[in-house]
Amino acid sequence: MDNSLGSNIETLYRLNDNRVEALEFCVKEDSPVIGIPLQNMKIKPDILLCSINHKGSVSIPGGQSVIRSGDMVIVVTTNTRLNDIKDILK
Repeated sequence: MDNSLGSNIETLYRLNDNRVEALEFCVKEDSPVIGIPLQNMKIKPDILLCSINHKGSVSIPGGQSVIRSGDMVIVVTTNTRLNDIKDILK
């Protein structure tokens, strides 16, 4: 996927006959997901945050996990309309 077309997606994989997507996002400093514990985030249904890479330290996120500017976040979803990490929010 070409980032110059307004997408914030770094990597995209389509799985299960294109019904599931695994996306990697680079979180920009103005993103509304920064600094909020995942348990307090209003995330759309059918979205799974699989990993957060913070400066080379990769973790499987839990409820207390917080996304920071510059993090790389991997999301798996059946929602095929995500172009930015903010699109995971309701």
